[in-house]
Amino acid sequence: MTLVLDPEKIVSQAERLGASEAEVYIVKSREYSVKAQRDAITEAEIHETLKLGVRVAISKRVGGAGGIIATMDDVESIIEKAISIAKTAPPDEKWPGFNPRIGVAPVEPEIYDEATASVDTGFLISLLVKQLGIVREAENVHVAEAGIGVDVSETTYANSHGGPVTEKATLFSYGYELKREGEEKGTYYDYIVKSRLDEGRVYSLTRKGVEKVIDASKAKAIGSFNGDIILGQEEAAGIIAIMLAPAVSAEQVQRGRSPLRGKLGEEILSRGITVVDDPFLSWEPGSSAFDDEGHPTTRKSIVEKGVLKTYLYDHYTASVEGKESTGNADRRAPWSKPSPGPTNLVVEVESSKQSLEELIAGIEKGVLVERTIGSWMSNPISGQINMTISFGYLVKKGSIVEPVKGLVVADDFYEALKDRFLGAGGQRECISSVCTPSIAWAGVRFAGKD
Repeated sequence: MTLVLDPEKIVSQAERLGASEAEVYIVKSREYSVKAQRDAITEAEIHETLKLGVRVAISKRVGGAGGIIATMDDVESIIEKAISIAKTAPPDEKWPGFNPRIGVAPVEPEIYDEATASVDTGFLISLLVKQLGIVREAENVHVAEAGIGVDVSETTYANSHGGPVTEKATLFSYGYELKREGEEKGTYYDYIVKSRLDEGRVYSLTRKGVEKVIDASKAKAIGSFNGDIILGQEEAAGIIAIMLAPAVSAEQVQRGRSPLRGKLGEEILSRGITVVDDPFLSWEPGSSAFDDEGHPTTRKSIVEKGVLKTYLYDHYTASVEGKESTGNADRRAPWSKPSPGPTNLVVEVESSKQSLEELIAGIEKGVLVERTIGSWMSNPISGQINMTISFGYLVKKGSIVEPVKGLVVADDFYEALKDRFLGAGGQRECISSVCTPSIAWAGVRFAGKD
């Protein structure tokens, strides 16, 4: 891609057209992706894109626009559209201006891998074909769909107060859905997203999927009972992302949409639990030396020994409370309005067992949860968890008994992880920017087939 954008010139041009101030967010990326369905490669693509987002303020009126850039005419059009939107927008009396503190954190995380950046579609096709071969070796198991890809990107931010700051990153992803057919039917899905390609993890994930889909095909629906629950790493990460991540956003707190409003300094989780926002973890997709407003990132404890220590702020929400941004501005797209969000949420548990097996050994009766459906129906505003266990293992007297499915769970997230928390086990794993071991709590009602 030969087109080069100068962020400082774009800011200056917006100001010449009438903006009091402006900000520019640019993402240049090259993406290689390969897909498979029904045990065969179906797509292999290369995409190169240059995306631009421009936001401007005219006094306290703010507007933004953006899109994929093919020519310099597209840049002109985006600037003019942002100006036009700002002129007709209602004034925001709380508008503090764009972030004045632009810079890079003293610790720059490892998120760019040269070997990953040099991968091409031929290599990815070969790697995915080998995974299809592993799956075909299992009886009645096939790949319903799978995908593997590498994205090489360069992100640049600047505004009227300074910059630009630029960061290069690589991103590797691999995921699948496996099905087992025949007399015993089952489905299992899994994925990894990291900042560098690790072939060993790809093979391990595929072999794990084959084992799990066979177990899932044998899962039985059972009756209701009361017991303890262990969320495997993937499901623990998922529920934390759904329940805790939005609750610690200062934007949600200020809007009255967080159950943690007014609870700074209070114990909200078990004293054995600490949750850290860490943007410096090597090879994790949430890591970065600056946030989506160009503000330097920092490592911070959100919950320390059960006590809520801070919310996460971008520049706007911080200014509302007379504070400084915590470096947590996040955008869905280059042209989106930023809002506070976590980088990598790291769950640290003092009572963590050495292994998942030891955690299971302490369970009289319960379920080790492998996969759920419907957890998106959980409510981060009320703290209410809702999920249906689509695949798990029944545990009795400290041992796994059999695969089960179809159990419905409704519970209070904060009560469960404060008053009924049993501990954690197994190695901490980072999944979708949440890093956690398996976690367990007591006193769960499993509603089943009665």
